[in-house]
Amino acid sequence: MLVESDNKLPQQFCVFGKDHEDRTYFIKNMTLSEYLWCYAEKKLTLGQQVYGEIKPPQHPEDFPMLIICSPLQTIERKQVQELTQSLML
Repeated sequence: MLVESDNKLPQQFCVFGKDHEDRTYFIKNMTLSEYLWCYAEKKLTLGQQVYGEIKPPQHPEDFPMLIICSPLQTIERKQVQELTQSLML
């Protein structure tokens, strides 16, 4: 579920997965603690953390777009796997 924030400050996101076929990313909004699939304006890597904002899709059947303000760091692959496993519990 996409929650639009009233404030327009950048929020922190972390990449948990990506679909190479449709070029979408499964990300966690670290600011609001929510997960979603989206497109990104730049190529991202698994575990990468960025500041940005989510723009709603132009068409209801599309994914939203992550507009990146600034990159942070990439967390270790092991940390991503551990966080992903915790989602499945």
